[in-house]
Amino acid sequence: MCRGSRCRNVGGQDIADYGRMEHTWLATFLDLPHGSASHDTFRRVFSLVDPQGLEQCFRRWIASAAPPLPREVFAIDGKTVHRSFDRGRAQGPLHVVSAFATQQGLSLGQVAVVGKGQELTAIPVLIKSLCLEQIRGQCT
Repeated sequence: MCRGSRCRNVGGQDIADYGRMEHTWLATFLDLPHGSASHDTFRRVFSLVDPQGLEQCFRRWIASAAPPLPREVFAIDGKTVHRSFDRGRAQGPLHVVSAFATQQGLSLGQVAVVGKGQELTAIPVLIKSLCLEQIRGQCT
């Protein structure tokens, strides 16, 4: 899933197609007696993932893997996630505000926004969630 999503394959169908195209390479790492997973399987897996739990795990992993960031410049930007809408369910696109460590080239976090143009209300929430003191090694 991760490698497929890095190639701009963002949905279950895209990732399943990528798995079929790269089956030989994937089989060097994984036992795939029935082939790669179908798009339905990927959709079921994605629907079971707790977004807040995944975010917490991701933040802990980044905090443990990233070196302290001395005098880092952080870029904060609002984006609409590509292909995140679902017309069939009348679900609009996902809007997020992200923080990016420019020198490290590292995404530090993101917060979902209720709608496009609402980024200003999410920025304080995002900054507080980053615990910038922890990045410098001083968070209590």
